[in-house]
Amino acid sequence: MNVKMNIVSRSVKPIVSAILLSAPWILTAAGVVGQFFIEWQGWDVVIGLSGIVFGVGLIWALSRTKPAINALPCMDVFTAKRPGFWVRTLLLFLGLALIIFFGMMISIGFVMMVVCGVIGLGVTLTWRKSLTWKIGGMGVAAGLISALGSALLRNSELLWSVAYLVLIPPAFMGGALLLYRAQLGHVRLLEGKLALGLKGFLIGCVLAVPATLFNQIGNMYSQDSWVTRWWQSLYAIVPAVAEATWARLFLVSFCYAILRPVTDLHSPRATVVAILISILAFSTSHAGLNPFVIIIDGLLFSTPYALLLINKDFEHAVGYHFMVDFVRFCAVYLS
Repeated sequence: MNVKMNIVSRSVKPIVSAILLSAPWILTAAGVVGQFFIEWQGWDVVIGLSGIVFGVGLIWALSRTKPAINALPCMDVFTAKRPGFWVRTLLLFLGLALIIFFGMMISIGFVMMVVCGVIGLGVTLTWRKSLTWKIGGMGVAAGLISALGSALLRNSELLWSVAYLVLIPPAFMGGALLLYRAQLGHVRLLEGKLALGLKGFLIGCVLAVPATLFNQIGNMYSQDSWVTRWWQSLYAIVPAVAEATWARLFLVSFCYAILRPVTDLHSPRATVVAILISILAFSTSHAGLNPFVIIIDGLLFSTPYALLLINKDFEHAVGYHFMVDFVRFCAVYLS
């Protein structure tokens, strides 16, 4: 009897989770679509709260999805056992603080990308014997997509296009090598699973619909005045690929690879710290040191990005990020 009850319980839990997530998703999605056609007259708060509920529920569901963060394998990517976990964590946060400090003089996002690209190049050269044509080719493709998209869809400054072209490939290659050595996640295209990668991208887009509502709050539209043609909304693929590469694929994998070998007794904390550093790096690169924005960004954007990478794959994270910016750009064009 107990065995049967356990089996029923395990089969019911996914259904309950799906219902609890689908209800706020439907309500928030209606708000996202409805904003283009009608005035909700007081429903904004309800729809906003529904989006927050979905965001929290998504984080909860992803953190419990296999492999759960407390069940990830321990791979000695960096074999040295000293310094210990807390010293390594402190050094990582100090390094992040220095990057933010120098980035405030130029551009935090630009400096973050430079650092990730340079360290990624070092990782790639160190493990060059493990580098495959697929990893190298996809890294170059990620750089080309980012650079050409920046130049053709937004007509950005030449410096940004060159930076994408030079820095994204080594960040991708280094991140992919770390990801697979640490057994942290998957890049389906590297595994030859094109259909699965496309499916992951589309699912990521669907999951991101509630978050798109919050990406339009505040003064976001003012920086998107360059969107004057419908096809310019496709520029969303640039931050989706570039930032999923340096802020998720590389940064999360790099921090996890440093911390996981010294967390045998408390394995989840390596993942938590890696995600937290990714959140701070990504949020400050967009909004500086605004604590409110960092908290909201972490809840609705950065944490789902990272958990989708770990519990699903790189393509899920790219799809989620793409949809968040795509809807915002479409809103600017239609306004």
